[in-house]
Order: sequence, then C-alpha cells, then structure tokens
Amino acid sequence: MTFKIRSAAIAAVLTFGMAQTALADPNWLPITSESEFMRAVAGKELEDRRGNKLRVRTDGTYVAITKGREASGEWRWSGDTLCREAPGDVGSGCQKWEVAGDWVRILPQSGGAERAHRYRFK
Repeated sequence: MTFKIRSAAIAAVLTFGMAQTALADPNWLPITSESEFMRAVAGKELEDRRGNKLRVRTDGTYVAITKGREASGEWRWSGDTLCREAPGDVGSGCQKWEVAGDWVRILPQSGGAERAHRYRFK
C-alpha cells in the first residue's frame, strides 16, 4: 500500500513539473519594449496555421485577414504590451508578444481573447 501511495505521489510531482516546464518554455523570448517590437515584428507579415494573416505596420496601424475578412485599426506600445484599437471595439485589447525562431506568440492581457495565438513570419 505504501508503495502505491509513493508511486502516485512521484507521478503527480513529475506531471506537475512537466506542466510547469511547458508553460515556461525557454525558447519563447518576451518582447518587452517598443524598440524590440519594431526590430522583431513591425512591418513583417505573419500567418497562422489556418492561413489567417496579420501585419503590424511601423506607422502605428495594423491589418488582419481572418477567414477572408479584413480588419484594421491602430496600435500603441504600453509598458510591455502592445495595445490595439479598432473601430467599434472589434479586436481591441492588449497583448504580450514573444518570439521563438520564426514564430510569434501573442498572449492576451485584455480585450476578451481567451487564449494565446501563434503566427509564423512569412
């Protein structure tokens, strides 16, 4: 009986440890300043696995094509997040951005998005 309890405890610790490692993936580097964002992302075209596209322009505007529909608006850098504003509050909110190789991960901080989104540089 003691062996079963210890085995279960060890499995739980290992599982929790692996989950924590996945969340804190060292390959994803946070973008923490506007100058880093301008160098790494601004002006480049991004595309996700579904073919949706995003371009955050250097002039403070962005355009996205999702499921064939275009949306556009303005963005500004605030602290360590990019905040975007769109007419009618569609697509407004702030996100943290991370890069890993030729991928960008966008982590929502506000604005109703519930999960991270990944794009690849085209």
